Amino acid sequence: MNPLEKLIAARAEKLAEMKAFNDANPEMDNKTTADFNKLKAAFEKLTRDIEIENTTNTLRSQTDNLIPQGSIDEVAAQSDYIKAFVNMLQGRQTVEDSLLLAQNAVHTGTDTEGGFLVPEEWTKDIFETLKDDSNIRQFITVKQTKTTTNIPIDGDDLEFEWLDELEEYPELQPNFGKKQLGAHKAGGVVLISREELFDSPHKVQQLVTNKLRRGITNGDDKAFLIGTGTGQPKGIVTAATREVVTTGGGISYQNLVKMKYKVEPQYRSKARWRCSDAFLEAVENMLDGNGRPIFIQGSIANGTPSTLLGFPIDADNKLDNEIAVGKVPALFGDFKTYVGADRGSIYIQVLREKYATKGAIGVLADKRTDGDLATDVGMAKLKIGA
Repeated sequence: MNPLEKLIAARAEKLAEMKAFNDANPEMDNKTTADFNKLKAAFEKLTRDIEIENTTNTLRSQTDNLIPQGSIDEVAAQSDYIKAFVNMLQGRQTVEDSLLLAQNAVHTGTDTEGGFLVPEEWTKDIFETLKDDSNIRQFITVKQTKTTTNIPIDGDDLEFEWLDELEEYPELQPNFGKKQLGAHKAGGVVLISREELFDSPHKVQQLVTNKLRRGITNGDDKAFLIGTGTGQPKGIVTAATREVVTTGGGISYQNLVKMKYKVEPQYRSKARWRCSDAFLEAVENMLDGNGRPIFIQGSIANGTPSTLLGFPIDADNKLDNEIAVGKVPALFGDFKTYVGADRGSIYIQVLREKYATKGAIGVLADKRTDGDLATDVGMAKLKIGA
């Protein structure tokens, strides 16, 4: 019998005692009333105990569903490791810290290059907040992958036919294609001075993760936009096959209108511009055929974006920031047609000894990523021609 069943049985017995006592004493004096109240108080206490046990069981059940068996111990162990890790970064580790860190030590080459793995919680935080730092991740499609992944490419559009009653249904067979997304590794070592670590004793995690996020984000954003596809993701500029080539080394209103119609209607409704400052400067005072400005300045205070030909604009100087022959200063289309693939997690390792003579600690990080356009009809690029 479990604790809850024992409590319920005890309350049933107490209820029976109360009933028998009441039957035996139809008219109660002060003494019998006091005895009955004792039975009643015991019954009410059992009732409260049952409610508490019920609530405890409910919470335990919910917790078991949320936290796998043994993970409470894992959380505690991770917390101990985080404390030891921070103490190590600041040079304050105890003997117990050193023993705990030694269990998670890794070595690359010689011992002087060895280091310690960053707490798993920190790597998760970096991964989950990459989008917040990125200038482009919020606009593209990002997938988490474990192996090489195929992204389907839509074939011919399907169209149902009108049928008479009991008429045979036609077979509609579109042509599908696919592209493979693999994993290209990018990484580096971020140096953090000991002064920074000691000046921010309660913000060590924020200090480390912020620096790593910026390094990862800058690399990813550049690759997603202009990556060559060789040893790195194929960026949008490289992957886009639809382009408008200008003449005379400049940009005209007609060039922009052509860009608009290079993108198929189903993607055009979700399209936006992404362009460098040089492009914006060139088109900001441009007029349409009726003498109206095609660039409309937005308001950050009111949350309204600037628009070009009625479509929102995102400035990005990772695109060519000059109007010169051969340069690509602008893209237009539905950026969700670009698929970025993050493979696995982020590998991070602290190298404490290697950079000691610089008065710094090195934080090594690498991440595997790939990317490509899923279709070539949803994106166009502007190229400056002679």
